[in-house]
Amino acid sequence: MLNSHVIRPARKTAQAEHARKNAKSVWAGAVSALIAVSVAGCGSWDDVTVAQTGTTAAKELSGDTTLTLSKFDTGAPAVPAPTTIDKAVDAPSANTTSGTGSVIQTALVSSTPLPAPTSSATPAPTPAPTPAPAPSPSPAPSGSSGTVSTQSNAGATVNSVDTILADMQQMNDLPLLNVNPVYGWAHGPGYVQMGNIPRYDNTPGWWQSSNSSLVGNGYLTHMLPWMVQFEGVGNSANNTRIHIRNLRAYVLSRSTGTWNLTHSADQLGGYFCPQDGNYYGCSISGNQRAEPSGGYSIKPQAGLNFHGYFGGRRPIDGPDVGAVFVTFEGRLVVDNASAGDDRSVAKYLIQVGADYYPGDTSTVMMPSVGLSRSKLLTNDWKAFNMVTVEGAGLHEPGGGMPMAQFLSNPPPLN
Repeated sequence: MLNSHVIRPARKTAQAEHARKNAKSVWAGAVSALIAVSVAGCGSWDDVTVAQTGTTAAKELSGDTTLTLSKFDTGAPAVPAPTTIDKAVDAPSANTTSGTGSVIQTALVSSTPLPAPTSSATPAPTPAPTPAPAPSPSPAPSGSSGTVSTQSNAGATVNSVDTILADMQQMNDLPLLNVNPVYGWAHGPGYVQMGNIPRYDNTPGWWQSSNSSLVGNGYLTHMLPWMVQFEGVGNSANNTRIHIRNLRAYVLSRSTGTWNLTHSADQLGGYFCPQDGNYYGCSISGNQRAEPSGGYSIKPQAGLNFHGYFGGRRPIDGPDVGAVFVTFEGRLVVDNASAGDDRSVAKYLIQVGADYYPGDTSTVMMPSVGLSRSKLLTNDWKAFNMVTVEGAGLHEPGGGMPMAQFLSNPPPLN
């Protein structure tokens, strides 16, 4: 069956272009964020056209599938949001346990509950674009049900609390090839957008101005984690793959102080998109390879960035969200052993994040939960992280777990 979803791109007005120029000088002088990760949201898009043949092609990376999309820059508020947004529905990825996404509780350093959400978004610790208007109370959605995989590959933990915070606070390791430097995410640091307040009214002003009819709709009910692979300036590798494992997403419960596992996988669904940051002409990726040590690898394509996602859209309890944490491990491996090892000249970077959705079949696109800086891959395993914490990254409008509580009750590190 052929599924086709089309979204017209938002027009750039003279005012938007003027604001974009202003944003460029602001981000160049300070810190800016949002390395937009292509599909599945990475924040939001302003044009998506999907033509898909086959029942599971989009998630299992098979079948005759093409995707064309344009994603606007959530890190630079000058870019207008679309009035109508649509996208193919995300199904569960390979290597994940089927179900509707109930959570699995994990051990804590501290079980102190977080305070209940306030009537307004948490103020940003650093200067940010126009904040969202004060939110109004909304009814809570129904709870989650089902199961999630808890698989984990063997190996020493490579993550730490310091690494998690650095992934949000530091700038990108390298300039991103062919990405317009006007975008905040082209530089870093990380970005907390909707954060731990998954309500329509906790969105940036530029999104609300084009989606005013949705602002009073209350809480969003689903979440999808994602990543984006960028090529750094100076890359000359062509026989290197990116090996990824232990993809995880957690939501902190306000009421119990427990980090609940919502997503778990070792393989991504995803797309290759042009590097200009607009994400037109994307196509389904079919080059993932299972690695003998566990996990899967992708082969970067010249002139393209890979945008991946995992686990499908899974239910969340909006009013109980105290923080969101997305993490996985990545390294460089050789593609073809007989063609030589060129990893020493490889310059590939990864950004990680998540998006909220109104449902598992909704076609409405929202701003991101948050996203990390772009960090360089090496031959050794590294952790790549996004977390919604106050004082970590830029906020627009934001909403994060207090830093002191994060330090006393950090998320699982493996």
